[in-house]
Order: sequence, then C-alpha cells, then structure tokens
Amino acid sequence: MKRCVIVILFTVFVLYLPFSLAEETKPVKYTFLVGNYLTPTVVKAIKSIWTKYPSLKNRINFELISKTDLDANFNPHEIEDSDIIVIDIMGIRISTSTQTGFDREAIRKAISNGARILPINNSAGLDKEYIELGFTYDEEFRSYFDCGGIENFQNMVLFPLAKYANISEIKPASPMKRLKNGYYHRHISQEMYFETFEEYESWYKKSGYFKENAAWVAVLTYASFCEQIQNEAEDDIIRSLEELGFNAFVAFGYPEASVVEKLLLDSKGNSRVSGLLSFLFRFSDFKTTTALEKCGVPVINLITVYGKDGKTWEHDPEGLSSLEVSWQLAIPEIAGLIQPTVVSYRIRERDDETGFFIEQRKPIPERINRAVNRIKAWINLQRKNNSDKKVAIFYWNYPPGKQHIGASYLNVFASINNVLKKMKEEGYDVGNEAINPETLLENSLRYGRNVGNWAPGELDEMVSNGKCVLVPLEDYQKWIRNLPADFMKDVNKDWRPVEESNVMMWTDPKQKKKYMVIPAIRRGNVVILPQPVRGWLQDMEALYHSKDLSPHHQYLGAYLWLKYGFGADAVIHFGTHGTHEWLPGKSNGLSGDDPPEALIQDLPVIYPYIVDDVGEGLVAKRRGSAVVIDHMIPPLKKGGLYHEYAELEELIGDHDRALEQDAALARQYMENIIKKIKELGLEKDIEISEYLDIDTQSDGQHKFDHEVIHEIGEYLQELKQLNMPYGLHTFGHAPDESLRLSTIQAIKEVVKDIPDSELDKNIQEGAKRELSNMIKSMNGQYIPTGTGNDPVRNPSSLPTGKNFYAFNPDKIPKKEAWQVGVKLTQELLDNYRAKNNGKYPEKLSFVIWGTETIRHEGVLESQILYLLGVEPIWNEWGKVTGIKVIPKEKLGRPRIDIVVSSAAEEMFGQLTQYIDQAVQMVKILDEKDNQVQQHIKEVTEKLIQKGWPRKKAEQYAAIRIFDEAPGRYDLNVSRIVSASGSWENDSVVADEYLKRMSYGYGNGLWGEPMEDVYKMVLSGTRMVVHSRSTNLYGTVDNDDFFMYAGGLTAAIRELDGKSPELVVTNMMNPAKPEMTPIDRMMGMELRSRYWNPEWIEGMKKEGFEGANKMAEFIENMWGWQVTVPETIDAARWEQTFEVYVEDKYGLDLKEFFSKKNPYAYQAVTARMLETIRKGYWQPTEKVKQTLAKEYMTTVIEHGVACCVQTCNNPAFQQYATDILNTPGLVNPDTLIQYAEVLKTATGKLLNERKAEMDRIVLAQASMSKPVPGSIEQRKDTGQTQDKGKIGKADEWKLENDAFENTEIVKGLEMEEVKTNESKITLNQSNMPWVVIAVVLGCIGFFVYGWTRKRF
Repeated sequence: MKRCVIVILFTVFVLYLPFSLAEETKPVKYTFLVGNYLTPTVVKAIKSIWTKYPSLKNRINFELISKTDLDANFNPHEIEDSDIIVIDIMGIRISTSTQTGFDREAIRKAISNGARILPINNSAGLDKEYIELGFTYDEEFRSYFDCGGIENFQNMVLFPLAKYANISEIKPASPMKRLKNGYYHRHISQEMYFETFEEYESWYKKSGYFKENAAWVAVLTYASFCEQIQNEAEDDIIRSLEELGFNAFVAFGYPEASVVEKLLLDSKGNSRVSGLLSFLFRFSDFKTTTALEKCGVPVINLITVYGKDGKTWEHDPEGLSSLEVSWQLAIPEIAGLIQPTVVSYRIRERDDETGFFIEQRKPIPERINRAVNRIKAWINLQRKNNSDKKVAIFYWNYPPGKQHIGASYLNVFASINNVLKKMKEEGYDVGNEAINPETLLENSLRYGRNVGNWAPGELDEMVSNGKCVLVPLEDYQKWIRNLPADFMKDVNKDWRPVEESNVMMWTDPKQKKKYMVIPAIRRGNVVILPQPVRGWLQDMEALYHSKDLSPHHQYLGAYLWLKYGFGADAVIHFGTHGTHEWLPGKSNGLSGDDPPEALIQDLPVIYPYIVDDVGEGLVAKRRGSAVVIDHMIPPLKKGGLYHEYAELEELIGDHDRALEQDAALARQYMENIIKKIKELGLEKDIEISEYLDIDTQSDGQHKFDHEVIHEIGEYLQELKQLNMPYGLHTFGHAPDESLRLSTIQAIKEVVKDIPDSELDKNIQEGAKRELSNMIKSMNGQYIPTGTGNDPVRNPSSLPTGKNFYAFNPDKIPKKEAWQVGVKLTQELLDNYRAKNNGKYPEKLSFVIWGTETIRHEGVLESQILYLLGVEPIWNEWGKVTGIKVIPKEKLGRPRIDIVVSSAAEEMFGQLTQYIDQAVQMVKILDEKDNQVQQHIKEVTEKLIQKGWPRKKAEQYAAIRIFDEAPGRYDLNVSRIVSASGSWENDSVVADEYLKRMSYGYGNGLWGEPMEDVYKMVLSGTRMVVHSRSTNLYGTVDNDDFFMYAGGLTAAIRELDGKSPELVVTNMMNPAKPEMTPIDRMMGMELRSRYWNPEWIEGMKKEGFEGANKMAEFIENMWGWQVTVPETIDAARWEQTFEVYVEDKYGLDLKEFFSKKNPYAYQAVTARMLETIRKGYWQPTEKVKQTLAKEYMTTVIEHGVACCVQTCNNPAFQQYATDILNTPGLVNPDTLIQYAEVLKTATGKLLNERKAEMDRIVLAQASMSKPVPGSIEQRKDTGQTQDKGKIGKADEWKLENDAFENTEIVKGLEMEEVKTNESKITLNQSNMPWVVIAVVLGCIGFFVYGWTRKRF
C-alpha cells in the first residue's frame, strides 16, 4: 500500500511538473491587428525572426488578425489575453465617440490585463482619443515603421520584446532611413532605387533601356508597395511600356503633390514625362490638382481591387465594392485622374510555415495592356500633327426618328459647328465643305441618322444618297475577332449571328449582298455620326421579356469601324447623354469583357457634358472612359405672368379693392376668378377644387373666401418669379449681355454675396474654356478639374470647361443637409396628418438619384434616416462614421417604415449601407408602434406560409433597399410607354418596373433578385417621395422623373389598386426648401415654361432642336399620363393643344415647325391623337379631326418622321385613318397619298403591319393577367395564401434544413471567407509540454507496473 501511494504521488508530481514550468515560462502572446496590405510584411518579419532567433519560436505566440478576419465576425475579446498588441490605426478603425470600429471595450480589457498597445501608422487626427484609451505612443518604436522596409519592420517587431517583455538576448538594430520619395526600376530581379532623376537617367542609359527621342512615362505608386516588395504590377507595367517603345520609371512617395513637383518636374518647372499611370491620389489633397496642372499630361487611374481575387472580380457584376468607390474613384477624380483601369487585385493565400493568411497584389496582364495602350493613345495625340489626326464626333439620335436629334439643353449642330471651326483654326483637316449648322443638320437628316428596323424604306432612301458607309459583313466578322469571346457569345445569343440581324442592315438589290450601314458624315479627317440606338425598340420580345440586352451588331460595328475602318485617334461623345456608358457590365471597375470597355478599348473619349448633371457624368467617366469637358446650362430668365395669368392677377386685385366698396361687384369678380381658374385648370395645382362649386349669388358664408383668393395670389407670385431656361446652350458660346444678366439675377436670388462682375466674367470665361479645353484634350493634355453642380445653387461650378467631379461621398449627408432633412420630414408628416385625421403614414417609398444627392448633399437620405428614427455620427472633419438610434422619447413619434427604390448604391455605397444598417437597428426595437418591426414580421410570416425557411424569410423580409441588378441600367418604362402600340393595358408598365427594380440590397445580400419579396415590401406605401434640387431640370423635360417616380407609383397602384400620394422634396432654392405635391410642381412647370410664349420664343430661336424640345415635353407628359394618370387631366392636354396646334398666342408655330422641324410637329400631333385613342383624353370630335388632319398633312408634305409612334404603331395609323375617313374632312386622293408615304417608309401595307403588332399586343395581354394566387389577384379576392404554394413547397423544403443551420452573412458579399481560425498555435508554445507530460505519465505507469510485478 505504501508503495502504491509513493507511485501515485510520483506520477502526480511528474504530470504536474511540466504545467508548473509552463506557467513559470508562459509564452508572450504578441498580436498584430493590421490592415490587409500589411499581412505579407508581418509574416515576412515573423519568419525572419524565427530564422534569426530559433528559440523565440516556442517563447513567442504570434497572432495575426487582418481586416478580412474582422469582417468575418472575429471575436474581439480574443485579444484580451495578449501581452503586446500592435495596431495599424490607419488600416483598422477603432470605435470612438465619433466612429464605429473595433470594440474598444476589448482593448480596455486587454490593457487592464497588462497588455501594451502599440499603434503604428497615422490615425487621421484621433491620437488624443487613442492615448486616453490607453495606447502607448512609443516614438522610438513608431520610428521603425515610419522609416519603412522589411528590415525596419522586423526590428520594430523585436523592439517591444526587448523593451517591454525583457527578453535580454534580443538586440534590435536602430531604424535605417530609407528613400521615401524617389525613382525605382527592377533590373535583373534586383530593385534599383535613385534619389534624383539625373542618377536614374544615367543608370537607365548605361543599362541599355534608354531609347532616343522616345517619350518618358511614369508609373506613380506608394513607397510602401516598394518597401513591402508588393510591386509586381508596377514592374509589369514598366516592362510593357518599354516594349511599346517608351522610356519609363516608377516614381514613389508621399504626399502626392510633392511626388509630382519633386520627381516629375525639372528645375525649370517643365514636365519630364508625356504621360502618367498612377496608383496614387487616394487621399483628399487639393494641392495635387495644382501640381498635376503644372505637369500638364494625362493621368490614367490605376486600380488594385481589394477584397476580391481576380476571378471573383471578373465575374462580379458589382466590380469594385461599394466601399472602394470613394477612394478608388471619387477622390482620384478630384485630382483629375481619368479612364479608371483595374490592373491588379489582392489575393488571400495561406502561408504554410506560419499558418497565417496573407493578402498580396497580383497583376492582371490583359488589363495592364489596356492601361498602357490608353496612355499610348493620349501620347499619340500629343505627337501627331493636327492635320493628320482623325477625330470621330458622335451625336444622339435615339429613339430613332427624324425629330430625335439633340442633347440635353445643348444645341448640338451649332455646337459641333463651333468645334469644327476651332479645329480648323488649329490645323485639323475638317474638309472643304462650308461649316455651318444648317449644312450639318441637312447632312444628318439625309444620311446621318438611325433608322428603326420598322422602316426599311427609309433606310433604302438614306443609302441611296451615296454617303453612308457600307461595311461588308466579312469585314465586321474580321474585326469582332478582336473582341472578348464571352462578350460576342452574349451578342449572338441576344441578336443571333450578324447574317440574321435586321438592325441597320441593307441588302444591295443588284449584288444581293448584305451590308452593315454606318450613317457617317465625312469631312476631311473628321467623321460625324449618330451613336447607334440601344436596340430595345428593335426587338419587342426582348423589350418585354429580357432582363438585359447586349448591344446589337451594328452598335458594335460603328465602334469597330471607327477603330479599324476609319482609324480614329479620338472620339467625342457630344452632349448629355449617350448610351455607351449605360451598356450592361460591372457597375464600376470594369473588365475587358464588359461591353463599354470592349467597344471603346483604348480610344481617348472626350465628352462635353452639362455642368448640372454630375451624377450621370460620373458614369460617363467611370464606365465610358470619358474625359468630361463640362458646359454651361442655357441662360435663365423670369417667365413672368402672361395673358390669362396676368388677367387673373388683375382680377384678384380688382376683387380685393371691391370688397371694401361694393359687395355685389366683389361677388362678380369672384365669379370671374372662379371661371378663369377652371379655364386654366389651376384648381389642380393649388388643391382648391372643393371651394369652386359655390353659389356666388348667395349672401351666406361660403368656402371660397379671402383666404383662398390669397392662396391663389401667392401661387401667381411664385409663378411670376420662377426662372425658365431661355433656349439652349451652344458649346463655346456665351449668351448675349441681357441673357447673362438675367442668369446672374437668378444666381443672386440664391447666393447673394458674389459680385455681378465676377459672375459675368465666369460665364464668359467658361465659354472660352469649353473650346480651348476641348482642343487641349485633343492634344493629349491634362484637363483642369472643378466641382460641377447647378450654377444657380452652386456658383462655384463656374467657369465651365473643366473635367468636373463630385465631393467625397463619405461626407453624405452633410450636417446642414441633415438639419434641412429633419425640418422637411416634419413638414411632410404634418401635411399628411392634417389630411388623415392625425394619423402617421405607415410606409413611405423613396427614389434616390446620385445626381440629386450630389446637388442636395444628402437631404433626401436624411429624411429616410429621420423617418426611421436614426441619425448620423460625424467626426471632426465632417465625415460620416456611423449612425445611432434616436431615443423614442426624443423622437416623439412612431418609427415609420421606408422603402428605397433606386438607391444610387454604385455611387454612394457607404450611404446605402447606413440606410440598411438603420433598418436593421430599428427592427429589433420593441416599441408597440414600430412600423418597421411590424411590417418585417408580416412579410416574414407570408414568406414562411409560402414555404420559405424562417431564417431566409427573416433575412429577405428585412430588406428595404431595391434597385436594378448590379451593372444594369435598363429600366424600360419610358420605352414601353413610348411603344404604346405594343400594349393595351398600362399594367405592363408596372410589370416592367417590378421586374427590373426588384433586386435587394442589404442585410447580407447585394443585388439579389426577389420580385415576390419586393412586391410584399412595397405594398402599403402611402406616399412616394422624390427630390428636385435643380433650377434647370423639371418633371416633364426628361423621361427619368416619370420613369422612376412615376414607375414606382404605377407599381404600387398595381399592387394596392390605388395610386399613393406623390410629393417632391423641393430644394430648387436652398434657402426656401419645401415639400411640394407633384400636381403643383408640374403645373407650375407647364405654366412657367411650356405654355409660356416667352419660353416658346426662346426655343424658336434654336430652330430644329428647339422644336425637338417642344415635342419632348409632350412625350414626357404622355409618360406621366400612363404611369400616374392623376397628374395629367383633360385641362392640361387641352391647353397644350390650344398653344401648339391652335397657336392661341399667335406665335406662328405652324410656320416655325414647317420650316425648322416638321417632324417635331408630326410627333406632337401624333402623340396627342394617340392619347385620345388609348382613352386617356376625351376631347371633342373637332379636336380629334384637327389633330388627325394636321398629322396627315405633315406626313404628306415632309415625309414621315418614322419614330416608333409614327411608323411602328399600326393601331394608331388605323385610328388616324378612320378619323380622316370622316365624310368631307379630306380628299380621298389625299388619303391615298398619305397611305403611300407610309407604305414606302415601312415597306408594308397597314393591315400587314397591324397583324404583326396585334400578335405582340396579345402576348402582352396574356402576360399581364394576374397569376392565380399572386398579389395582383389577392388584392381583389382577399386571398392570403399563394395557391401555387404546394408546387414550390417541396423545392424550398429541400434547402430548409441546410438554411436553418446556416448563419446569415452580415456584410456586402455572401462568400466563404477564410480566417486564421484554422491556425494552430499550440505547436508554437504548449504542445511540447503536453508531449512531455504524456511521456512522463507513461513512464510513471510503467514504473508502477514494474514495481508491482516485482514486489
């Protein structure tokens, strides 16, 4: 027994001994918390330390935690037992009072446990807070990092082990200073660094790289990439440049302005280089713009994709993550960088020796070639004689139709005329034909326009003029071999092989050979042509059924002909805006397979763009590779009160005076006022219909009192003061003095502290700069930058002629915008409650446009956040760093549910995420009147009833942000509305909207299709809110407003059976923001502009394109009529008819249209007549007959316009013919003549075309019938459960078990993220002691057994 006790005691002692020793020599836990870019450096340092100090491998327990690990739900409390923590305070954000980030409580706990927190890098001004938190700012330690390089970093890692862990054998070397700004070149696998250009040039020549008379090109990068040996991409770019015949170097350093001035300019201030490719300029520093302007050469924006490997990025429709847009695109644009090109990516790989994951930069050879060829093309423009340069000028002619030629508020032909004259002055070969707008227009109409495939006769006539370019199909097939195979596969899938194409294809009747028609106008070395149409209207089946559509063969052919047939050196996309930049593909950070990239390739693109449309201009820059030259808006002028409105104002004055003198006379004036209001339809604008039906003879009290009359008077005063665009802008031309003064007056009503003389100087200077910078861009020079915006609200956008940019999106919403948003939200809610017995709305839906957000700086987004009861957190520089819930007591009302439909997430991704985060924060607040929580629960239960697993249902039900699929810009509402002959029921518009806009963003998903969920979430919307912050663009001068706000309203009406209220957050005057009902805003616009003789006179001066603007607004009225019928009543059509057809103001409009643009008048009369045919307007027979006769007369006298309405709507043509057959209305021979014109244009008889279109109409009718059990049917039947549930249930149940056991991913991308959790640290410290303990334990049992046996 005694022996047994001894043996047991011995065994326990042996087993305890290793743990006792382990406790005494516990390894130091050394944790790195760093940005992904530092992970390779950390791993290299650790491996070097293990090599130099092998004993440390068991004494130091290194941990590496990267930004990717944190994003993958790393538990921050795992650092609490660390002894030393090195934090990269630039790569890792720490939560503070002004920003969210890594859990500071975990840091506090670690410090209380004895950890030493050592920060490296720069904190952007948060050092004081970090010191208060307990960070140790050891300057000697930090100096190692500041000096840079692998060796310094290794010694930095060793330094705290010696100083704070007291490991005596460690002797870190002192920091070695490295070159922070200099030149670099890899030579035979060796990195060569030089401080001066003279040293570099001398070495470059001796090493055999230098080429005599070759241009120098620099690649700009950060010193850290060189220090960390993360510069493979730079090496490959230099190698490619040298292979193309350039002299090249890498210039590195920081700050960026210093790099440019010290390394790129010689002692005389002249540029050493002809072009730049840059990874720099990712930080806001306005000094860089000045430095680059001195350098004066183009700068290509080189991009490394972060967070995605090459294959993921290549196939991801988002491209760059939404969080990268700010510093990869927006900030470089401020510096003037152009043509953003992805050339490398970061890849996450496991290091076998350490077990840590590292992220390294990898070059993308194909994209490097694209970037290098782009700078080569710009340098070609510098070196080539102007007389030899070939320039292509695109103008816009879409949808097809003779009247549809123009750009947004720009007189295109007058503008091209100015550019051609300037080019001629500069020595360009622009041909010998006279240069004038009339000739350019005539040539365009005869042989330079797009022709729809519904008008083969028109194409025959255009080709017969002998000026069009006819491309043999074999040439086209040879050219497309240069295009990506996957891209061509998509094109052939959507449009079939080119031999079967019918878009702008012509067959020679003699040779029976098919050609592709390029309707180009040649003038010397300049070619002028319409950008090809997108193609949706050429394929009605695709219009209604396809989710996206590749560009058609002739679209490709036009761009390929420019490059391989014509040999263009540069392309000018003339005016706002084309379709190239809106083709399918990634949202940002495009690859070679994306259609915009595949087509433009390396061609320099120059894009005159209106200064007031920055948001869409940024798309042209980011997706269309454009250098923007912004141009002025048209001059502004007071519309004033005219004719009936002046009479009404006078009547109100007479009434007010009569009140004190003669009650009977006052009643008479009141009766006349009411009569005039009804004639003008003003009751719709002012919402006073209920006050008009009164007995004016009664002496009793009535509702139409002085207060109502006062309201009418205020309306007239507001109408009188509204500014209207007077005509169009001509590129490079300043308006005359009187129009400049009226524009200046409009600006000073908003911004009062700018002298008139300064504004006048800026307007005139802008006109000069528009042309001079156009020429500079064609000479391959740098274009200075500046902010763009509405010049009335932001005069700093003047002078024009610059490569505009927006502000830093991280600052949205600005504090001032938040304050305005809160005020307007309160106004909105007060107005709603006043109409609804004090009730709050349960749900509001919003339309966000990037362009509008840039204008109002986040007011609309502030309204969304405030409705939810959440507010932003700003840091001291005004950057939004997070959001927080407003306590219910402070909010003082229920939290109101919101839906965002159109979110500008590709431009303001961080803001989109904040809105989503706000929804997720609010949904968990247990407040009895929390509408967000309540609605999410309701949708969740509906989805579960449909067979969804609960977790998936909860995730999808909480999504409140919807838009088109990433990289898709194909909302076809306006096209379908325009193609009114292809549908009978306007529900097809709602169907289109719901189909396209039903991709969810948020709650762990990004661009996920979910149409059923979208319908459930959208249903119950009480109000649709859009914004208007521009003094130029309104509700009916463009199709976007009705397409998005109107389309959303139509979708809700389709779901709920009733249109929601539609209001506009009106910030035209930032000093007087208000919530304006759509009826009032649209009514004021119609009266101050389109029915106003002054506006019409301004447009008449613009000739052809002014007439086009008149036709455009009527087409957009039609868009509102279909999407929100309540907005356009009979009075609005009647007044339009009286002004434009009956010419009630005596403006000689018929003569004007006949001389300048009869096709616009034809479109006007055709659209009004179609409105009647479709049953939206029921005027008198006389009106119908007048419209039909006017329409027919223009067709006979001038030919048919052949837009989709006049040539591809046989039902309309039959309707017009039926009216014209009214006995005595027209001569039968005239009808025959009319029919012959149409047959010649379309190539078919009316009954043939009608039969073809009827088949399409029937197809749409069958599609639009409610599916049994759908939401559309339930709204009528009261059903609550999908009858198709049983069929889908089994399918869903198959994934139920797996989904129930899967965590919902929080963040942007739902992808597997490898973390360091698999790294086993036991082998570095504890494993040897465990092995020893086991061995000793075995020995103990052996001794016990041996002893027992022996004794």
